[in-house]
Amino acid sequence: MAAKTPSMDDTTLPALRDAGGEGRGMRVLLAEDERDTLLTLGILLRSEGFQVELVSDELEVWNEVDRFKPHTVILDIAMPGRSGYEVAKDLRTALERHAQS
Repeated sequence: MAAKTPSMDDTTLPALRDAGGEGRGMRVLLAEDERDTLLTLGILLRSEGFQVELVSDELEVWNEVDRFKPHTVILDIAMPGRSGYEVAKDLRTALERHAQS
């Protein structure tokens, strides 16, 4: 019997709901270079009550982190230029430095 592949609703949304009270007031920055995927995930998150900003590249991520001040950032791992892993590492380092100052 094949194992069920987790969907966004099975794993991600419950974890975000626990952190933000069913999404109300929780700010999510979503970075994805595939337009249809970006819009679909944005609609899904908004329907769950999250405040969502959508961006399609690394530079926009940095601008929106400063402006929007998200509670969480969801990154596409295969964005052009730099991977989501690299962007996440740099974001974490920058936020840790900011918290220490």
